[in-house]
Amino acid sequence: MKFTIILLLSLVSVSSASFGGGLGETAAAAVMPAHDFEFRVEIRENAVVFQTVHGTKWKGLSWAIGDDGPMEFWLDESGIASRQEDLDGSHFLIHFRESESGAKMVSSGGTSWRELGFGCGEYGVCKYMVNENGVKGL
Repeated sequence: MKFTIILLLSLVSVSSASFGGGLGETAAAAVMPAHDFEFRVEIRENAVVFQTVHGTKWKGLSWAIGDDGPMEFWLDESGIASRQEDLDGSHFLIHFRESESGAKMVSSGGTSWRELGFGCGEYGVCKYMVNENGVKGL
């Protein structure tokens, strides 16, 4: 199976000032140092499915993809939510949203990257691994 992965990687110094808005984020919390985590993401026709490898409190999660608007949610080591405020204080915090070619992830802390993007290609099923350092296709 062929996967197209587009990597939009913006490295930031996690020891400098806090991350800021542009995505409807509330006031940025203190920058979190990179947290050791890894999980598998699979985007299916009707859901985004997560399986942890390590560094989270959950084993598996899913988010339904419906016809009521674009895919958009927040993920951290304790779970998944539709609002960032419900997950503040996390070791890592990632905003997932739909993009033209697949999905985009924006880190609010706990990673060594700021933004990652990926495309699903023509096959419709995307599988990849995400950790504190980036993303790789499966």
